Amino acid sequence: MIDLNIPWPVSGPNAASPSDRAKISSAKASILFLQELGYKAVALNCIYQGKIPATLKCPVPDEIHKEFPDIRIYTRVTIVAEDLNHSFNLPNLYQQFDIVAIRPMSEKMLQAACTNLDVDIVSMDMTRRLPCIPKHKTIGAATERGVKIEVVYAPGLSSDPLARKTSIANNSLVVRAARCRGLVISSESLSSLSLRGPFDIMNLSYIWGLNSARAREAVSKNPEAVIRNGLLRKKSYKQVVIAEPEEVREPLRKKQKV
Repeated sequence: MIDLNIPWPVSGPNAASPSDRAKISSAKASILFLQELGYKAVALNCIYQGKIPATLKCPVPDEIHKEFPDIRIYTRVTIVAEDLNHSFNLPNLYQQFDIVAIRPMSEKMLQAACTNLDVDIVSMDMTRRLPCIPKHKTIGAATERGVKIEVVYAPGLSSDPLARKTSIANNSLVVRAARCRGLVISSESLSSLSLRGPFDIMNLSYIWGLNSARAREAVSKNPEAVIRNGLLRKKSYKQVVIAEPEEVREPLRKKQKV
């Protein structure tokens, strides 16, 4: 089982801000708890909004892999975008992060993300009203290209009744538009208290309209495909010459301890 969305602060491990240090500690606690729940891999998600600088470096330190040797850790970037006028610098992001996602904030941007942009995941903000009602034609164009659509469950566990209602309604709209295909279920949890095991997630997804088979795909098979595609892009030249074939072929294979 895989969780592709554990938020990580973009200021990096040496941030002076106490809030950022608290977020890093929370993310590490989430990794440890997911490991105890039986997850095989997790992606640390760095969210950027607006113009992406050409010199952007991944803020996740390499030492994180040594700190948690029994679970695979990948890096993810999520671009919050309202229109195509912003420079995303996708080639640089491909080299800095294992997974590239986009969060469209307008109907036009959603259309572009699903039909044209070379990304791994299309993710929408489930805590607020969606920019438009997702249509099957648009979402289906993404899944046909192998781009996965993300739904998240942690906002639906909020103590705020309005937040829960909004999250459940948004997830249901996305699931319906995707016709239950090409989905990945992530947590987007800011605290380990909101994390759930795979079977709990499958029970939650029933509320959104997913059956058990599709829900299982959304927490295992589909996230693994996202990781594999991201590694193939990052570790190959035009997806032909692969630098580390074993890691791409078996992204969740247990790492050998040295």
